Amino acid sequence: MLMLILGIPHGATDHLVFFSRHRVSSRFDWLRFLGLYLGIMLGYSLAWYFFPVACFIGFLLFSAYHFGQSQLHYLSIPENSWLKILLYLVWGALVLLLILGFHADQSLSILENTPFLGLMSQVFLWLLPLCLSSMALLLFGFLLAYLSDEIHLKQIGQELGLLLLIVFLCWSTSLLWSFAIYFALWHSLQTIEQEIKVFRQKFSKEYNWKNYVQDALIFSLMSFIGIGLILGTLHFLGLEISSLLFSFFVMISILTAPHAWLIGGIYQK
Repeated sequence: MLMLILGIPHGATDHLVFFSRHRVSSRFDWLRFLGLYLGIMLGYSLAWYFFPVACFIGFLLFSAYHFGQSQLHYLSIPENSWLKILLYLVWGALVLLLILGFHADQSLSILENTPFLGLMSQVFLWLLPLCLSSMALLLFGFLLAYLSDEIHLKQIGQELGLLLLIVFLCWSTSLLWSFAIYFALWHSLQTIEQEIKVFRQKFSKEYNWKNYVQDALIFSLMSFIGIGLILGTLHFLGLEISSLLFSFFVMISILTAPHAWLIGGIYQK
């Protein structure tokens, strides 16, 4: 339910994100947006079909970067600097390792009939070293940012405190609840607040949550109906629950690809 209320809708105003960066002067601009958006989705769908393992790894890395970007974008380090990219990747990777690693058995059961089972089994065998090395890299990045006066000790403490909260969340809840609570109540809310801030600058100083809900409603409903129809069809054809969950994961990844590209443009500016 959290995924439906906040998770999917946080990408349902991508058209406004696009138009905040490109002037709208004719219907051609709408067609250009739809062409780019649907083209990325189609291309990524085909990539999943022909190169599933590469897409799986790429999606995990891209998700890590996207999560880290939404969390640490406030750092005044240049967006394309190696340090900021490192912090984005490591912060997001640590979150994913915690969510998946605390629920390794559940994660592997979802991947049971996929070509990614062996890969993730190896990742979980090395889970502790991966988490420790990720934390070491994160602290190293924070140290460099602190020495450059790009982050304060209070902010570092807040980031580490949040990671402790995520550890507690993963320890005390299931895989689906851990991911849903983090994705919907933290990541999605952060992204929505950033979008509203941009829309106030570009469209109207009075733009608020009510406006956001109204603008997101149509595309949210389209996403709900589309995903529901696909999952319903797959269930009717006899797919097991684990396969349905993985199919949902793939569909979310396809929806995320153009969204993450557009949101990344906000932080670039």
